[in-house]
Amino acid sequence: APELVDEPVRFDTDRLAELVGDDRAYGAELSAMLYRNSQVRTSFDRALRAARNYDVNIRLLIDAEAPARYQAIRWEALRDPGGTFAVATRSRVYFSRYFNSTRYRPVTPLAKEGQFRALVAVANPSNLADYSAGDLGGPVLAAVDVAEELARARRALPNFTIQTLPDEHDPSARATLDQIINRLDRQDGLASVNVLYLVCHGLITDGEPQLLLEGSDG
Repeated sequence: APELVDEPVRFDTDRLAELVGDDRAYGAELSAMLYRNSQVRTSFDRALRAARNYDVNIRLLIDAEAPARYQAIRWEALRDPGGTFAVATRSRVYFSRYFNSTRYRPVTPLAKEGQFRALVAVANPSNLADYSAGDLGGPVLAAVDVAEELARARRALPNFTIQTLPDEHDPSARATLDQIINRLDRQDGLASVNVLYLVCHGLITDGEPQLLLEGSDG
């Protein structure tokens, strides 16, 4: 049966923002805020103990209308009540964040095993070295080893039919936004791929996440 807590759980988002650069400290502080409510702590402790023998699904849903500072909480840093491990990386624990949507999108059943399709897109813009810490508010961006990333993706998806960007059969097909969207377009009512595997640099500017893909000229 569902368990409801008697008191709201409160988070100090300003304090969390101060710790964004330290994953362990951020996770410890976030966990302390969540588990301050004894009912939540008991529920998590029971679920994680069960995960020693069974698969456990933890699903997070935050109201889409909630302030941006709540949307920005890094839940993947959450640790267990004892503080010994990150919940999202624990074997048998499947941590997912759910989003509400007012737009209905039909779900297409997955293909049978051996018929899964994946798009692997690796963005390595030729002018990454031109971006400085001052431009992006962070360290100089390293070049991406495209061949190694593609090989890693193939190892991770052994039972998938894989198409890639860049495309070895079409040198003009690079990891641009248009190319990715085109490859993801539904065909005859079915999804053209089951998995998008994306490798690229990213950043947050004025609270908005951005992905650094490529232009058509690379």
